[in-house]
Amino acid sequence: MTIKEFKDLSLDDLATLTALDKTRWCKYFNGQLMTESVLNSLAQSLGMEPHILLLAINQRRLHRNAINAKLNSIA
Repeated sequence: MTIKEFKDLSLDDLATLTALDKTRWCKYFNGQLMTESVLNSLAQSLGMEPHILLLAINQRRLHRNAINAKLNSIA
């Protein structure tokens, strides 16, 4: 899976593909650290290298934060 494909997945898709619930994914997207074993397991489930998965999570987090900042500046 590419970073772009990962960024396009919904939380439901991620939960289904990895057997990790949406709440846990949200925590990771909000900055909670994951253990190396969890990272390796998730990466394997998604067909990604662990370092690429970390990069994808960070890019998705940054994108979400940019959208939230824009919305807050409008309000």
